[in-house]
Amino acid sequence: MDDLPRFRLEDPEREWLEESRAWISGHFNHEPDDEFGADFDWADARLAVVRANLAHGWVGPDDTWKLQALGIALGDALADDLMLEWITVDDEYGRVPALNWPGTSIVLYPVTMISQRRAKTSTST
Repeated sequence: MDDLPRFRLEDPEREWLEESRAWISGHFNHEPDDEFGADFDWADARLAVVRANLAHGWVGPDDTWKLQALGIALGDALADDLMLEWITVDDEYGRVPALNWPGTSIVLYPVTMISQRRAKTSTST
């Protein structure tokens, strides 16, 4: 796994991440920073959106784009709390955004974590 080529995010990947983040932000009535200031915990807010969407079934197993957006929200929360950075990994499946702990070979794939889990639970029921 250490041999995987890693790259900085390119513009199309950044745009896709931003579109997904905009969908997540759309779950809020207003910008949290306006009301709560600098003390607002974005990581907790992102995770609350992920939990609510999954717990209430608002995103189904076939909603791939939304499931991946929830994965990006999870990834952003992890990146904020663990000082990870978004990179692109080029592997046998193509180029995919991933999280990397700088200076290490540790790579996480939050974009597909939730969609893969949702696919497994929907086929086992």
